[in-house]
Amino acid sequence: MLMCGAPMLAIPSRLNKELLMSDLNILDSGITPPKIPHLILSSLDDWVIPTHIVEDNFRGLPNVKIIYTIGASHLLGMHFPKFVRDEILEFAYSKPQF
Repeated sequence: MLMCGAPMLAIPSRLNKELLMSDLNILDSGITPPKIPHLILSSLDDWVIPTHIVEDNFRGLPNVKIIYTIGASHLLGMHFPKFVRDEILEFAYSKPQF
């Protein structure tokens, strides 16, 4: 089975439950983001990372600019490479407006 062009790895028969629980607790508690500007590019029709996940994870953070497009699904860089390039360059060379 392929996912995003990469082969899926088999799930190990023996999982390290302590490590798994540690990872789940980190997901629940969150981390402190670095104090640098962040650019989030997403497509409104992304079936892997839907808009509500992007909003939930990034909207409340300081120094975050979220830009949405539509029609790229989960292949933003493949469908709209010029859009991605232009947005990154504009973000990198402009003074962040948050």
